[in-house]
Amino acid sequence: MRKIGKYQITGELGRGGMGRVLKVRHPEIFRILAAKVFAPHPFLISSVGEKRLHSMFIEEARKMATLSHPNIAGVEDLHCGETTFYTMPCYSRSLGMVMGENAEMEAPCRSLDPGSALHFLHQLLTGLHCLHFHRIIHRDIKPWNLLLDDEDRLILGDFGLSRLRGETTGTPENIKVGSPWYAPPEQEENADSADERSDIYAASMVFYRMLTGVFPLEKSSSDLLPAPTELWQAFLEKGLACDPSLRFPNVEKMLEALDVLGLSWRRFREKECSIYFHSEETTRQLSAELRQKPLRTGVRGPLHHMLGADALYRPVRMTHNQFRSEPDTGLIYDAATGLLWEKSGSPFPLNRRDADQWIEMLNKKSDKHGGCWRLPTVPELFSITRRTMTPSEYCMEYPFNPRQAWVWTADDRSYVSSWFVDILRGFTAPMDRDGHCYVKGVCGPFSEPAKPF
Repeated sequence: MRKIGKYQITGELGRGGMGRVLKVRHPEIFRILAAKVFAPHPFLISSVGEKRLHSMFIEEARKMATLSHPNIAGVEDLHCGETTFYTMPCYSRSLGMVMGENAEMEAPCRSLDPGSALHFLHQLLTGLHCLHFHRIIHRDIKPWNLLLDDEDRLILGDFGLSRLRGETTGTPENIKVGSPWYAPPEQEENADSADERSDIYAASMVFYRMLTGVFPLEKSSSDLLPAPTELWQAFLEKGLACDPSLRFPNVEKMLEALDVLGLSWRRFREKECSIYFHSEETTRQLSAELRQKPLRTGVRGPLHHMLGADALYRPVRMTHNQFRSEPDTGLIYDAATGLLWEKSGSPFPLNRRDADQWIEMLNKKSDKHGGCWRLPTVPELFSITRRTMTPSEYCMEYPFNPRQAWVWTADDRSYVSSWFVDILRGFTAPMDRDGHCYVKGVCGPFSEPAKPF
């Protein structure tokens, strides 16, 4: 196995202007880590100079190592030798993954429900508050730099473009600092002019993208904001003002405004749910339409058709569930599909190998349903995906724990990665098998009027 320093290389997580990020394993304790390797792009070397870039890389590691905050990525080790790299905790997910962003920046991505968008923005601003207190301007806030741990906590990473407030980096004019669409106008014109309000602009753009799935290319794109539109507009207009003096002056003020916005949203939702009329009429989805046999999709080409998903890997069709809970057994039966589910499943996220062992354990200890438990396929998990964008969806009682949103499926992408489904936000994505998701066993389908309990 290839090595870097004492660490065993198990894969590559990504590439950037300053180098590569590798997935590595500690040789003694077998812990999986991420190693950021100094390997700058030739264009950067010719523009800035390798010596200057190397010093920036070391400074990035030192900045991250001095900060101790739950929403900021930490550094565990720095190696300076023939190959310079530093290690940090490895996170299998990012906000970019949740939103489904790809290399085609202007393409629409998945929008999130307002509750999730508020949740992530609050954590982003909390991390930025710590950075700005220590006089650090990030300058590259974007979804792929916002990592997520197993508890859905947002972790701010990639400090390669950050600088101390008041510091002049002497960035050449032909080098743009930040990412298109997320970098504010003043930063694109002069990278050294960026201050706290520049990070506020980028955070506001992330928030807008989470709520709408697009960038504000034109005024009509604001029509895509969740109802009521006016609830979000004033906050976003202030955060996205082209003139920095018109934005929130600092993160503390933005957090105060966000708390007011969140309270207004909760009150609106409570009012909507108080007058929402729910019809008991449902449509039974034939269980035969939900594939039960696991498949391996491969890694090339558009794969969504194989999984019953659209181009953004969301369910093509939704199920009108008829959930029936049995408190004594901890099981939930969906009469719409005939499937029996674990209500809680694994209490903690597991890797894919341990997920298989969880199913084995279920089959050994179950009396009535011994031998029938299995990991669900993507379409089966899609059938219990929560929908949270309109009153007809977020006002309905949902029997599963939303904290256990990331759930392994039986479907593989390759020999080293499998598909999972986020049942809270409604999409599927691949993850390396040593990543962690919750496990939720499924049994059936059972036909009516047979009772599975």
